Amino acid sequence: GDKKVGGMAVTNTPASMGTAESITGTSSLKNFGVYDAKLNMWRRELPVSGKQAPLVVYEDPNKATDQGDHFIWPSSLALANLLNRAPETVCGKRVIELGASHGLVSMTAAALNAAEVVATDQASVMQYLQANIDRNPHVSVRAEVLQWGQEVPHQAPSPLSGEWDVILGSDLTFHKASFLPLLHTLSSLASPSTHVILMHDDDSVPGGHRLRKSFFHDVAPTYFSVEELSAASTLDASFSDPTIHIYSLRLLQSAPSIILASPPTVLAPSVKLSPGREEVGTLADMLAHFSQPASSPAQQEVQQRKAEGRQKTAPSASQGRQKTVAEHGVPGGDEVSMSDRLLIHVRQQAEKAAARLDADTVQVME
Repeated sequence: GDKKVGGMAVTNTPASMGTAESITGTSSLKNFGVYDAKLNMWRRELPVSGKQAPLVVYEDPNKATDQGDHFIWPSSLALANLLNRAPETVCGKRVIELGASHGLVSMTAAALNAAEVVATDQASVMQYLQANIDRNPHVSVRAEVLQWGQEVPHQAPSPLSGEWDVILGSDLTFHKASFLPLLHTLSSLASPSTHVILMHDDDSVPGGHRLRKSFFHDVAPTYFSVEELSAASTLDASFSDPTIHIYSLRLLQSAPSIILASPPTVLAPSVKLSPGREEVGTLADMLAHFSQPASSPAQQEVQQRKAEGRQKTAPSASQGRQKTVAEHGVPGGDEVSMSDRLLIHVRQQAEKAAARLDADTVQVME
């Protein structure tokens, strides 16, 4: 039957109590895995090379922002696969991840016997990151807040102090305003011997290929040597895609200092927030951002109410991204971009939520 979990109505179906879906490649992201009614999140497992215990990772679309947090994206799976294929990259080394979100890459590094692993992200993501780490007690990962552009403490007892052997990151290069703050943080953490590995999926946002070229071809080479690695020879075929690019960076001995024009601030989502909303970048905002159009204020309000309604009901188990693209009017056949992937899910849940609204709410919306 239905019950309340975290203030949300949840259907306690047998499927929602099942085991996690195993991640076998980026195609696994066509759905959300298995719904965990207890946590109100979607659960997956990632096998680790040479290890019996898989990693457990959750997605939480109820809290997603257009920064990409609370979701698993193909580039992070690709980076985890790179480590699985070449465990010597992190084995016995001090490893730090930027923009860790769900922490899957950091946990993979820890499972592959890294000497120390710190997963960093903005403060708003810490609870989600820590929750995933806590559900993998067989690996040791420390979660820390790190705002790009701020000075990194280099003295103990700060967990960010000392020299890092490896810096990891996936889909970090999608906001031009964050390029210099990101490079400032990378150069603060790195020495010339530090190996920086960054993944970029052109398909994660519209115009992603232009942002990739701007960062890796135009901006970063001033401070780092930049080499693009072959995805075909570095990744398993199921984790490789023409849109996913792998870059190896090393700090230049003669790298100039990066002086930021103003104190760094938390990057706001590129979507326009609805008046009076305290929570930024909700699925409702993303629906408006990725949808077609410019509709009237009245239509936008109805659209927003429908999308917000999804937060009052939990979707049934294992449903989410399975419907065909054609059913939702998203172009491209089987080739679904990340924005389309998210849009499909948002539309599905908005439709479900709208169908469950009480009669008074429906009357107001009409």
